[in-house]
Amino acid sequence: MSTKNLDGHDAPCSPASLQDGFTGRLLLTNIKAAGAAVACVALTVCTLATAAEQSDTATRSTSRGNTVIGIANFGPHPALDQSVSGFKAELRNYGYVEGKNTTYVYSDANFTPAMIPQILSQIEARKPSVILTVTTPVSQAALSSITDKTLPLVFCLISDPVAAGLVPNWRQGGTRFVGSASAMDYDSVLSFAKQMFPGAKRFGVLYAPGEANDVVAVKAIEAAAVRQGLILRAVSVDASMDIPQRTQLLSDVDFVYAIGSRIGNSTA
Repeated sequence: MSTKNLDGHDAPCSPASLQDGFTGRLLLTNIKAAGAAVACVALTVCTLATAAEQSDTATRSTSRGNTVIGIANFGPHPALDQSVSGFKAELRNYGYVEGKNTTYVYSDANFTPAMIPQILSQIEARKPSVILTVTTPVSQAALSSITDKTLPLVFCLISDPVAAGLVPNWRQGGTRFVGSASAMDYDSVLSFAKQMFPGAKRFGVLYAPGEANDVVAVKAIEAAAVRQGLILRAVSVDASMDIPQRTQLLSDVDFVYAIGSRIGNSTA
């Protein structure tokens, strides 16, 4: 089995590709959000295969009977839950069957950043072979909260893992992380919006300035807006309680585009 890196070459699934600090040849895939879970599975299976060969049974679970896989999620939300479900379903196709030879240790922070270190510590205490981190806040927190620096981490639903500090570039994994980046076609989104709102000239976006995903998204949306002949008004929101007040600044736009921000999710 092999995965593909961004330039289309094979990234071999072998112990050599994961040793020496988990960098090696396991690289990032840049895909649409709908396929994020599937792309993560190929990376995860490679990680599990290596863990089974190299792990110490006293410190970490292996495939010798049961494999423990951790999943750290930001909070309950249909889009995030779908990725988790897809991740499990695809791993089942590779022989990792929940309740038979695989145990999933799941926890979420209910969209509360302060809770993320706690859920990560709880998951790590179960000695998983690998942890899937869902969204940027959870993945960034894992770098400092996971004390076992040899424990493989796989991220998903992240717009720009390079900007988030998870990997050094778009062509290789980091010392701790590999994963899949979710790319959104904002030109198509805005083109569809223009069909829905004929004559629209301005639109607004609320975003969290401290969230790497949001900052990357706003930059990409701004570039797409220029190409689509639209004017973007981006309004920063530091906390969900500020949304009603900050939304008033968008009273003169023709439509509002809700990006996948933790600000919006935390009020869902």
